[in-house]
Amino acid sequence: MRSNFLKLNDDKTELLIISSKQMQSKVRFPGFKIGDCTVEQNSCARNLGVIIDSTLSLDNHVSSMCKTAYFHIRNIRQIARYVDTASVKCLVHAFVTSRLDYCNSLLYGIQQQHLDRLQRVQNTAARLITRKSMREHITPVLKELHWLPVRLRIVFKLIMFVYKSIHGLTPVYLQELTALYQPGRRLRSANKLQLAVPPTSRTTYGDRTFRKAGATLWNALPTDVRGSEDVNTFRSKLKTILFKTDYG
Repeated sequence: MRSNFLKLNDDKTELLIISSKQMQSKVRFPGFKIGDCTVEQNSCARNLGVIIDSTLSLDNHVSSMCKTAYFHIRNIRQIARYVDTASVKCLVHAFVTSRLDYCNSLLYGIQQQHLDRLQRVQNTAARLITRKSMREHITPVLKELHWLPVRLRIVFKLIMFVYKSIHGLTPVYLQELTALYQPGRRLRSANKLQLAVPPTSRTTYGDRTFRKAGATLWNALPTDVRGSEDVNTFRSKLKTILFKTDYG
């Protein structure tokens, strides 16, 4: 900081120690002083709109997303009767689904109960657009809107990052996490654009990393999809596959 003539904002500095739930009771840090400010340990911290907690459960982040989304849904519902369907859909995209998609690749591997909460938000938004009642089954509604469910929207975003990383369309730090599989001897799989899947010791955290999750999801795609020549073609093929996966 000194060498670059930067000044640290004492009041905006937070200390977050990330560990498993079992280790939380064992980890204690007394805090430290920066200037005249004492930085204490927090249970969560916000970075670029994402609330990161000490166990990476993202429970607080999901709660914040749901609270904000329902707030906007209530406001849109109050004016929905006075505008056409296209306008309602535009408002929902601007204030609700955009929040569900923001940094959603971080949600890969979180607990099912959190995914269910986010899915209920999407279901409510879909019913608002199509003016369907709560008694009607949601799957035909999502299919009519051509919306992927929340779980697959997360997968879609993650795989898109992998494709862009392989083709040099992401920052270098992501490109370094996508290593092509190099077999020890000449195999037919050598030219199928498969990624090396690193071993992990903890499924709770290791399997959620971009390096592991991205490679696993990428390798499961058909060869012709992985070999798409441009990002728009790949995006279209990927959404078609995921759409068929959930809706048949």
